[in-house]
Amino acid sequence: MGETSLKDILVVIQRTINSVDSRLENHGEQVSYLCLQIGRAMGLSDVQLLPLCSTAMIHDIGAYKVEERQRMTEFEVIDPHEHAVYGSLFFRYFSPLHQMADAILYHHWKYEDRFRLIDDRPVPWEGFLIHLADRVSVLYKQFGKRLPLAVEDHIPRMAETVFDPKHVDTFIHLLKNTDIIEKMLDGRYLPELYDYLDSVPLDWEQSVAYLCMLVYAIEFRSRSTVTHSISVEACARQIAELMHLSDSDRNILRSAALLHDVGKITIPIDVLTKPGKLTPQEMDTMRRHVVATSEIIGGTGLDHLNSIASSHHEKLNGKGYPRGLSADQLCTKSRILAVADIFTALVEPRYYKPALSKDEVLAIMARSAAEGEIDTGIVGIVEDKFDRIISEMDRKQREALALYDNVMWEYDHLMQMVHSTLGISPVSDITVGKAA
Repeated sequence: MGETSLKDILVVIQRTINSVDSRLENHGEQVSYLCLQIGRAMGLSDVQLLPLCSTAMIHDIGAYKVEERQRMTEFEVIDPHEHAVYGSLFFRYFSPLHQMADAILYHHWKYEDRFRLIDDRPVPWEGFLIHLADRVSVLYKQFGKRLPLAVEDHIPRMAETVFDPKHVDTFIHLLKNTDIIEKMLDGRYLPELYDYLDSVPLDWEQSVAYLCMLVYAIEFRSRSTVTHSISVEACARQIAELMHLSDSDRNILRSAALLHDVGKITIPIDVLTKPGKLTPQEMDTMRRHVVATSEIIGGTGLDHLNSIASSHHEKLNGKGYPRGLSADQLCTKSRILAVADIFTALVEPRYYKPALSKDEVLAIMARSAAEGEIDTGIVGIVEDKFDRIISEMDRKQREALALYDNVMWEYDHLMQMVHSTLGISPVSDITVGKAA
């Protein structure tokens, strides 16, 4: 993954957010572009602006809650803080941009409330700039080509109260003297933004850190789903080490394992966590996640991961899905990921079944290998090193569950502080993890 750019990773994360709700399409890109242009006009260098623009691109990482997404697309919202609080926790605990967590926490804070703080954390100027850019993007969604008039009507009158007046003055100057809005309207802003982000290379560790943030954002929807991709990655990594794959192949496999279920963000949580057998229609919905994974990853600099991540339900005998690939079309890394996914599903408890015993797991996998579905040699390695693999998976699962419990507690604590600090009442009784 040495050739991966910041753009590649951020586009995958933003596509995942978009796939939850089409109303958020290109929202992150627009907010990032506006922050870049306003920041430049304020005299900041592109290097100084990089953390801000990266954060702005994925500032809605916590925005999967259905009820709040409906409010987020309105210009003036009473309580838009749920996704901001939740997103800030992902930045704080899982992101290479952890220093930007407070900018996310406060990105719907009004300028007039700048001295009303959570745990005495100052409001970063980046939070106010993201807020302004976010609201301009919402106006674009509402008014389309009438955006220039909408901006002139709404934004200046909110300086000093909602928005930082310095940011408003700079933005209005850009509005009157540049083609910043015209570029938003005709789409020219996207190549400009992507060229900027594409110039920043990421090493493998940085790429994995971003991918882990995305995985947790998806799987933290429920305590029962939080360990799956992390466990699959741990299992695949152990098998790859036992097979003596090269460092490059191991890195590719680990990253593909982290991304393999990214398409599940499009699956309703009641289908993902259904305690009984899925209906044929529900099974079709569930199987759709593989296609969604491919659509999210495809066409980016992560195409080398796509063929592996999106083939984890293919079978060597050609009877898998979604493409019905056969043995000669499935590389070693794809075969390892398929075995790791099945193994994890068998050893983990699910809503509809308990965790299976070692003998039961190995019997099922041996039968699947005998029927030509999965690689016999890889299954043999799992059988031989079962205890080692399980031990590492158990360690990663305990870590993930501890993180989940901590984030859930801190989310509730921070939401209470936000409502108390701002003197507002919750507009709903949404609990993190329940919404699809």
